[in-house]
Amino acid sequence: MPGRLAIDFGTSNTVVAVWDEARQEGAPLHVPDYGRLSLRGDEQISVVPSLIHYTADRRRWIGDQVLQQELYQSDRTFRWMKRYIANRSPVKKRLDGRELSHFDAGRDFLSADPPGKQGEARFEVGFKIDDNKRLLVTARDIQTGRVTHRDYPVVKLT
Repeated sequence: MPGRLAIDFGTSNTVVAVWDEARQEGAPLHVPDYGRLSLRGDEQISVVPSLIHYTADRRRWIGDQVLQQELYQSDRTFRWMKRYIANRSPVKKRLDGRELSHFDAGRDFLSADPPGKQGEARFEVGFKIDDNKRLLVTARDIQTGRVTHRDYPVVKLT
């Protein structure tokens, strides 16, 4: 599906959407395994809880997987990553002999490889924060190698 991809990386939930040219509006996407349906007013939209859990055997649980596994309160779970990133927090967690910051966790969360259907476009997404505290996204189509967005400003962090 050609179009623009938007990621609203929120403190509690993240929403993924594509631009629907015919309707001239954004259309939220459901991310299988990571997302859950949330009631907003009179409509349901898919949100991905902004959570990542690192297991002792180096696997990662993302979003709704963390909640389904009842790992929200675990010391190995990162939450509120956006807040820590925006404040450039130096706080790190030591897990299995390695140190992970909330920035590291946010990068891993945003670049997680969700399950996809055969032939479905897959993207590698990277992000950084510039000196003006803007979140910049670079997206590359994994199948073609084509960069679709480079240092695209998504949001100004406050």
